[in-house]
Amino acid sequence: MTDTQPKPHVTLVLRCPRPGIHSIERLFRTLEPLISRDYHCEFLTLPKTRISLRNLIANIAHVYFHSTDVLHITGDAHYLAIPTRKKTILTIHDCERLRSFKGIKRAIYKLVWFKLPCIFARRITVISESTRKELEKEVGQLGEKLVVIENCVTLSTAPTNREFDSITPSILQIGSARLKNLDGLIKAVRGLKCKLHIVGAISDSNLKLLNEYGVLFKNESDVSDERMRAIYHENDILFFASHSEGFGLPILEAQSCGVPVITSSKSSMPEVAGGAAILVNPEDPLEIRAAITKLITDHESRRAMVEKGFLNIRRFQPEIIAAKYCDLYREMLETR
Repeated sequence: MTDTQPKPHVTLVLRCPRPGIHSIERLFRTLEPLISRDYHCEFLTLPKTRISLRNLIANIAHVYFHSTDVLHITGDAHYLAIPTRKKTILTIHDCERLRSFKGIKRAIYKLVWFKLPCIFARRITVISESTRKELEKEVGQLGEKLVVIENCVTLSTAPTNREFDSITPSILQIGSARLKNLDGLIKAVRGLKCKLHIVGAISDSNLKLLNEYGVLFKNESDVSDERMRAIYHENDILFFASHSEGFGLPILEAQSCGVPVITSSKSSMPEVAGGAAILVNPEDPLEIRAAITKLITDHESRRAMVEKGFLNIRRFQPEIIAAKYCDLYREMLETR
């Protein structure tokens, strides 16, 4: 591309904003300045959020009549790929919502949110090998149409200068939904001399468990990026052993500031951790407890893990991930 040639137009479609839900938005707003070096890049935010026929039609119309060279549906609103006549890329982050439906509702949701969008989109990206396998299990083999482009580090953090507290370590838990496995962590630390720092609203059942087991804890919700950086520096260990994840950005965020990580042996988390975390069965509190104890008592293993973490996050720098998307856009523009 020469300086006299106009940059091709890429439109990044974002879901309608919802309080406390902004991981997709943060990802692509991190990548946009880098993509804009080669492309005229703009965001198009959907006007409607609640799932209803009227809202779906409003969102489809909002996108359908928008002029662009490449339309990139960045996640969540997969159905937008069905009616468009544009060169469309669809990013699928996970298949988690399918687990919340059964019977005819699941069949309809799968058809509208996954099966048909995967047929009509020109190219599909997923954020991990784990998501690729799960998606193809649901919709069938997609071949070269499907490509893995990982998430990048979106919360820039500097290595912490904090000395590890081996007397009463603070364990950070990010997220409190059922899949985040807070109850597994609570059961694992029962009787251990430690404290939990929980980011996210705590359910009544988990609050009852914390009090019943006498676990010391601190709780925060809806924190800013600035506060989140500080939280990583205030803690000694990140526990992120979810039952399922499409990716797992907190793993990389903790590694980038030198906080050792315990994560799940399931789903995408081992591939994101890159050998720089202790992997545990999220359903086994005793295994989780043993991992915590090892980090507290084994200084050399802890130090080696932190060093491996610094190396691992190099794979997920924004420049690397943006280049992968730019290559995909270029490929799209060169095909009819």
